[in-house]
Amino acid sequence: MYKLNDEEKRVIIDKGTEASFIGEYVDNVKVGKYICRSCDSPLYSSKDKFESSCGWPSFDALSLISNEERLTRFENFILLKKIIMIIYVNQTKSLKDN
Repeated sequence: MYKLNDEEKRVIIDKGTEASFIGEYVDNVKVGKYICRSCDSPLYSSKDKFESSCGWPSFDALSLISNEERLTRFENFILLKKIIMIIYVNQTKSLKDN
């Protein structure tokens, strides 16, 4: 495993951030994958990077997950929507009964 420098520790371990529009990856257009400096896990593909004008690199990360994982995430999203709807209907019914 790679030994993190102080700035990498601050960002990765302590969840810090850098000022917007100054990082080395904001304007980076190199082709490849962005890899975690701490654990070597793939994070994003360069083809998923897009300009968001927020000052930090922005990615649509779906290309690095499998179709099975996409389906699981979608199914979980649909299930969560159903649960929220059931709760809402039950709360509305309860309010009408009182």
